[in-house]
Amino acid sequence: MPFQISEAAEADLDRIVDIQFAAFGPEPLQRTLTPNGITTDDWNKARERHSKAIIEDPTVHFTKAIDMETNEIMGFSKWHIWEHERPESEWNRDEQREWGSDLLALCTDPKYQHRGAGTALVKWGCEKADEKGLPCYVEASMTGYPIYRSCGFEDLERLELDLGLYGGKGMDCHVCMIRPAKSGVRTV
Repeated sequence: MPFQISEAAEADLDRIVDIQFAAFGPEPLQRTLTPNGITTDDWNKARERHSKAIIEDPTVHFTKAIDMETNEIMGFSKWHIWEHERPESEWNRDEQREWGSDLLALCTDPKYQHRGAGTALVKWGCEKADEKGLPCYVEASMTGYPIYRSCGFEDLERLELDLGLYGGKGMDCHVCMIRPAKSGVRTV
């Protein structure tokens, strides 16, 4: 099944949000945070966040994989690419960097998984980062971890989350990963 990678637009957001919840639905953290399933309010808030990011944040890049036979969006990625150093006041949480490329979301509709779309979406962002001499970061779920490893990401730190603290059961693991800059020369 041939597919094409291209930039996504606000008009794609309904499908993107549907894919997001379908892809993350089986994940332990998502099941804990939404034990009764995704509500209309959850869906609307996710769409609103994505819309605001597309409209207001020039560092955000949504990409989509499109099935060339059906013209349906198979999956998407959401990247932040900071090309310039930023003041510490603009950093999120405990960031220890001023610039770089963060993969914030990679989601493939379950009916399209294991066909290469997710890997192609990751490679798109890595190529953009390489053009600018930037490293890439991701906080990987165990589901996505093999894709990131295959694209050259290396482990930085494992995060173990006790889901019992949030009303769930068991532990969930994510891995902070980095893919070093490939060009070795920052172009910004």
